[in-house]
Amino acid sequence: MGGGGRYDAIIGQLVGREDIVYPTVGLSFGMESIMEMLRNRPIETNKPLVVVIPIGETIPEGLMAAAALRNRGIHARLADNRRKLKKTLASASAESIPYAILIGEDEAAAGMVRLKKMTEGKELTLTLQKAVELIIQSCE
Repeated sequence: MGGGGRYDAIIGQLVGREDIVYPTVGLSFGMESIMEMLRNRPIETNKPLVVVIPIGETIPEGLMAAAALRNRGIHARLADNRRKLKKTLASASAESIPYAILIGEDEAAAGMVRLKKMTEGKELTLTLQKAVELIIQSCE
């Protein structure tokens, strides 16, 4: 898989000072060997349970929501708010992500979020804490 050794004389040759011995070691891995080992290994995908979608100027609130979810052991992804909302929701649906938390400027000002259950299309407006609790309950 790999090989290496001492190369004390090589550095001196490269810099034109063969009279000086530079203590050096090197190591390399064979990419073909590694790829062969990985070929038949199953790849686990850790799909998020929730996608957090900040709308407008609510990225700080989106980051806080994602952190709150992760602190409770819920795998969450923060969506890029430069994409159109419809495309972001379509991507989440295509990936079978069960929940979306949407945070617009009105929600952020009120200290609320919109929790959307993707399979049913239902949406609730509630506090982030309540949304986290509902998500946790649905996983039990």
